[in-house]
Amino acid sequence: MFPTFISRPVLNPADATDQQIKDALNRLPVAWNVTTKTIPATDTTGTAILATLSWPDASRLSGYNYGMEGKGNHLAAALALLAEHGSDPVALLDAETTEEGYRFTFGPDGLD
Repeated sequence: MFPTFISRPVLNPADATDQQIKDALNRLPVAWNVTTKTIPATDTTGTAILATLSWPDASRLSGYNYGMEGKGNHLAAALALLAEHGSDPVALLDAETTEEGYRFTFGPDGLD
């Protein structure tokens, strides 16, 4: 299967009209950004991953699975957060390292 490339609107920030902004937003697909960070273990709790969804505003704390590598734990926490909020199947569009963990971008799976 070939990847689908999204046409991104080009707007001039100095003179974009309200209608151009509305049209651009209507053409964009839905995307979800989830940021994760590692919460270190304490004397009473184990290591955990905090996943935060930018919209709708939500977060979830997931236990760290020592059977998986680090990035896998972060991705699993992000997917668990999306599942809690009833999202349809999603495609992983991007994953980048941040100072505290990872930022994942998900979009519709496109397999209708």
